[in-house]
Amino acid sequence: MSKPINPNITYPSNEPKFDVTKDDIIRGALREFSRDELENMPRPMVTTIYSLLKKAMQERGKDLTQDELEEIREIVTEHLYPAALEESLKNSKP
Repeated sequence: MSKPINPNITYPSNEPKFDVTKDDIIRGALREFSRDELENMPRPMVTTIYSLLKKAMQERGKDLTQDELEEIREIVTEHLYPAALEESLKNSKP
């Protein structure tokens, strides 16, 4: 015989804890990346940065630490898109 379900147990929600706007995400990106860097990166790379920032901000709030921003930079530039970054730097404006 199975135990009855306890109605007092709460389960973690997958819903975001904080509301984040597009402006919040752009401000976060500009704290770690220059506007020139973002303009010269391939669109998928920028989209990934924005997605990672949005997820982090929804979970921890809009004021990410400098370490958190640097981790996002490392994930995108060193692990996901290293060749794309090199190419975008070659083609960037002087």
